[in-house]
Amino acid sequence: MSGVGDFSVQALVSKSSSEAEMKQKISREKLSELLQLCGMTDPPRKKHVHDFFRVSKNQTLDEFVNEYLRMISLKSILAMHHDISSKQKVDQKTVLSYFTSNSCNIDAKYLIDKLYSYLKKKDTATITLSETLKWYQNQFHMIGENRESKRGSQAASETKEKKIDEVYNEKKDELPSIIRRNSKIVATLGPASSSLDMLRKLVRVGVNIFRLNFSHAKPDYSNMVPLIEALQQIKRENAGTPYVPAVLADLQGPKFRTGELKDHKEVTLVKGSTINLVTSKIQTVGDGKTITTGTADADLCVRNLEVGQRVMINDGAIVLRVKERKSKEELKCEVLIGGVLSERKGINTPELTVPLPALTAKDKKDCKFVCEGGFADFIALSFVQRKEDVEELKQLISISLPEDAEQPKIICKIEKPQAIECIDSILEVTDGIMVARGDLGVECSLQKLPGYQKLLIHKANLSKKIVITATQMLESMITNAAPTRAEVSDVANACYDGTDAVMLSGESAVGNFPIEAVTMMSEICLEAEKTMRELERDRLDYEEEEDIGGLKFRYAVAESACRAAEIIQAKAVIFFCEQFEVAIYLAKLRPSCPIFIVTFTESIASCTQGLYGCHPILIKEDIESFKTTDDFTRTIERHIFSLTGTALEESDVMVCAHRCQFPSLHNTVRMVKLGKSRG
Repeated sequence: MSGVGDFSVQALVSKSSSEAEMKQKISREKLSELLQLCGMTDPPRKKHVHDFFRVSKNQTLDEFVNEYLRMISLKSILAMHHDISSKQKVDQKTVLSYFTSNSCNIDAKYLIDKLYSYLKKKDTATITLSETLKWYQNQFHMIGENRESKRGSQAASETKEKKIDEVYNEKKDELPSIIRRNSKIVATLGPASSSLDMLRKLVRVGVNIFRLNFSHAKPDYSNMVPLIEALQQIKRENAGTPYVPAVLADLQGPKFRTGELKDHKEVTLVKGSTINLVTSKIQTVGDGKTITTGTADADLCVRNLEVGQRVMINDGAIVLRVKERKSKEELKCEVLIGGVLSERKGINTPELTVPLPALTAKDKKDCKFVCEGGFADFIALSFVQRKEDVEELKQLISISLPEDAEQPKIICKIEKPQAIECIDSILEVTDGIMVARGDLGVECSLQKLPGYQKLLIHKANLSKKIVITATQMLESMITNAAPTRAEVSDVANACYDGTDAVMLSGESAVGNFPIEAVTMMSEICLEAEKTMRELERDRLDYEEEEDIGGLKFRYAVAESACRAAEIIQAKAVIFFCEQFEVAIYLAKLRPSCPIFIVTFTESIASCTQGLYGCHPILIKEDIESFKTTDDFTRTIERHIFSLTGTALEESDVMVCAHRCQFPSLHNTVRMVKLGKSRG
C-alpha cells in the first residue's frame, strides 16, 4: 500500500478538464481514465480502486475521492505499523494515536471515537485492528448510501416544489388562475393539511375557503387552536393578494349511531330476518338479536319511529323496516338489506322528521367559541329540517358575538328530504346552502340525488344565495394521484349547474394528495367555465359567426318566444321552420314546454325527431290551398290535437315565425289560445 498517497484529490483535479467535472457523477470509464492519468496502472491497485467504486457508485468524483482516502487511511496506518498484528486487541487511545501520527482526517477520528463509545456500552473497550477496519469501512459506506438517499429525497422534494411553483407562478401578462376561475374551492382541513407550510401551498394552488370540521374538535379545542392560528397567519401573510382564504366553521349537529356489540364482535344481519332495535336505556350492548343505540340523539329516533318507516345503518349498507313497536324504547324490525354490522355505525331515518333541534349542546358551545374567536367567515349548520333551525342559530350568534363584531354568514347543509320539502322557506332566512350529498344520498334514493342537486343549485341561484356542492367530488384522490373520469365530470357538471363553490372533504383532510386534489379541481373548474363561455358565445354572439345571414333574426324570434313562454307558462311553443339550424337552436334553449316544429320540408320534420323536446308537424298540403292565415292555423291545431289528444285544448301557446308565406305571421311572436273559434 506504499505510495497510495499519490492518489490525491489535488492530483485528480490537476488532471481534470475543469472544476465542474468534480461535481459530476463519476463513471467506471472516467475512473479508469483518471487512474491512467495518475499513474496508478498496476493491476492490484486498479482492482482495489474499482472494487471500492462498485460499493460507492452514484457519487460525484469529489465525493468518491474523499471517501476513498478515508478508507485507505487506516490501511496506511496498518502498513506503517508492522509491530502491531491486525488481530491484536487495541484500545481507543492506541488507535487514535495512530490516526494522529499519520495526520488522518477528522471523519476517521470521529468514526473511531463513535465505535469505542458503542463498545463501552457493550462492556468491552478493546477491538482488533482488522475488526476496526471492517466496521470503519461499513460505517462510511452507510454514510455514502444515506447521503445518496438524502440526495434522492431532496431531488424528489425539489421536483414537487417545482410543480407547485409552476401552478401558481403565473405569467405576468395574465390574471392569476384564482381570479380567472369563477367557481370557488372549499377544502376541509385535517391531518394531511394542518401544517403551516401545507396551508401556504394550498392557498397558492387555489383554495378559497378552508373548512374546520367541529365534529373532530376536542372539548378544550386544543386541536383547533393551532389550525386557527395558522389560518390567521396565512391571512396576514397574503394581505393585499388574491390568496386570502375565508374560513368556514362546520358545526357537527345531532349524531345518530348504533352502540357497542358483545365482545366487540361483528354481527351478520340476514335479509328477511327480524332484529330488535332498542335504546341504551333497555340494553347497552348489542348482539345477534338486538341492535342498541349509541347516542342520546339515536334514542330519540327509536322513540319516534313509526311502523313502516326505514332505518338506514352505515350509510345505507344495511336497511331495516319497522314492523312493530314493542314499547316506547324498543322496536321490532325486518332486515330489508343485510350485511355485516360493526360498532358505532351511523343511523339515518329518511321518513322521520326528528323532533330535535338542529343545535345540540355541543353545537352551542362550539358556536360560542367560533363567535368569540372571530375567526370564521361562515358557520355551517348541520341537520337542517326547517327554517326555525336557522332562526335558532341566528339568535345564538347574535348573543355570542362580541359587540360590533361582523356576523358570520350562515350556510345550511341540506342533508334531509324534509329540508328539500321546505327549501324555499329555508332560503328566505339563510345566507347560503350546501348540497351535502353524503347524508342526502343515504336519506333519499340515490337515483334522486342528481335531480336534487340541480334543483337546490337552481333555487339558490334564483334566491341569490350562496350554494356549495360537496361530498365525494374527487374521492379517489384520497389514495390516488389522479381522479376517475366520472369524478372529473361530476365537478364539471356542478359548475354547469351553476354552483358557487365545490368542496373537498377527505381528499384534503386525510388524503395522500391534497395539493394535487386542489390543483385538479381548479383546472376542472377553469375548463368547465371555458366551455360554458364558448357555448354561451356560440349561442348568443351572432355577429362573430360567418355566413349567418338572416339566421340571427330567426334566433332572436326563437329566444323571444321561449322567454315569453316561460313568463306566461305556455303549454307549448309552435315554430314555423324553414331552416333546420333554427330548430336546433330552439331545442338548445330548453323551454319547459314542448316545441312543435311546423314545416313543409320532410327532411326537417324527420331530423326534428333527434332534437331535445321537439316534435315535428309536417304540412303536406300545398301552401296555395290555404286562403287565410286562420285556415293555416286551424290546420296546425288539428295536427297538434292529433298528436296530443285533448291535452292542449283551450291552452295558451306561443306561436312564432321569422319568414312565413303568410305576411301576417312574418317576424312575429304572439300568444294564441288553441281551439278558440276564429271568424
